[in-house]
Amino acid sequence: MSPEIQNADLLKAIEMAIPATAIEQAIAKTQSEEERKRSLPAQLVVSLVIAMSLWSKDSMRDVLKNLIDGLSEAWIKVGKYWRVPCKSAITQARQRIGARVMSQLFHQLIRPMATQQTLGAFINGLRIVVIDGTCFDVPDSEENARVFGRPSSRPGTIAAFPKVRLVILDELKIHLLGRKTHVRSQKPREVVQEVYGWLLGHWSVRVLMFQAATSASVPPLRLSFTGTLPHILHLSG
Repeated sequence: MSPEIQNADLLKAIEMAIPATAIEQAIAKTQSEEERKRSLPAQLVVSLVIAMSLWSKDSMRDVLKNLIDGLSEAWIKVGKYWRVPCKSAITQARQRIGARVMSQLFHQLIRPMATQQTLGAFINGLRIVVIDGTCFDVPDSEENARVFGRPSSRPGTIAAFPKVRLVILDELKIHLLGRKTHVRSQKPREVVQEVYGWLLGHWSVRVLMFQAATSASVPPLRLSFTGTLPHILHLSG
């Protein structure tokens, strides 16, 4: 039976797969640097958006506490007397950085990882990939409904929530797209930001699965999600 993944394991996964320098580069390329020092600097907000995908049922303040307590100083740079801001301050910080920095980070990092030497990754010289899709329920606001639309429903009725539809091409069949995820954002730009954060959060797991498969000399498709992180943590310890 696969061991349960703890909060510290998930934080380690993010930190290993998404270097702090990559976040800094994405912030610089999208000119998301801040002119004055804030309690929620841009790098911390990017980290928060990624982590929200892994703790989708927790409040943003609780996710932020997990980050501050669990990530290294290379990732999180706050003062000694830093305190967790209120919900409205977190929302404003997310609105400041927008979605471009998350999109930039995604395109910097996401790439095929398998080589010809990767077990089970190619057949007759062709890379094996999986096409999967999912839908995100987004808050029922007029802006979200106008941008993302609603699913079809019976005549005379309106579907409860607008939805974001997502199709992914992946090297690993990681069974994460079937996981129920609710987007928190009331405005379309922050919805897009959150979806990119979800993709980056799952990219970190995907990287670790690939590393675990390579180190154990097994095809990546054979690994389970919950068994991957403890194995990698053992190797990196």
